[in-house]
Amino acid sequence: MKRLLILFVWFPTTLLTIGVSLFFYFYYSFNLLAQEKLKQIAEKPRYYQMYMSVPKTLGISTVNIQTDDAIPELIAQYLQKYHSPMAQSAYGFAETFRAYGVDPIIPLAIAQCESNLGMKTPENCYNPFGLGIHSAGTLCFQNWEEGYEKMAKVLKSKYLDQGLTSPEEIMEKYCPLSVEKGGSWAKCVTQFMEEIQTLTIRRK
Repeated sequence: MKRLLILFVWFPTTLLTIGVSLFFYFYYSFNLLAQEKLKQIAEKPRYYQMYMSVPKTLGISTVNIQTDDAIPELIAQYLQKYHSPMAQSAYGFAETFRAYGVDPIIPLAIAQCESNLGMKTPENCYNPFGLGIHSAGTLCFQNWEEGYEKMAKVLKSKYLDQGLTSPEEIMEKYCPLSVEKGGSWAKCVTQFMEEIQTLTIRRK
């Protein structure tokens, strides 16, 4: 009788123990899996599409993006994409032109047209914009930042403040010889402005 009683007690107790053990096993396994999945999602790079108005003027463009202001990051990634020697000073580039109220996208496009973003300039010249480079001489700077500062001042005082805001208007004064060739300079600047303005921002 005692053996039978022990059997009836032992059997359901064993099943209950196995059931509880399996429950906690799957519970903790599921939690660990869920935490690992969340970690992978958090570490995955995020991409944001940037949509900008394209007024093609020196004034600050309107940006519609649901993150922090992405212009400096956009410029940095654009310079890195083309392996530009200016890449290390990308944030200074954006800050300098904005300090003068100049949309940095336009001088960036000018630098692309004039020197392939600083890759085709006189040695140790640091002038990616072709500013003051002509048959009469070559204007050079001590570093990229000095070149940005000078270009920002020139664009602000001699172009923006004079009502010259579009690539076509800037070309007539900045690169007058191009006017006679069908406006190739303005077309080049416009093309690269549009390329820059449709880039996808990649944030880590």
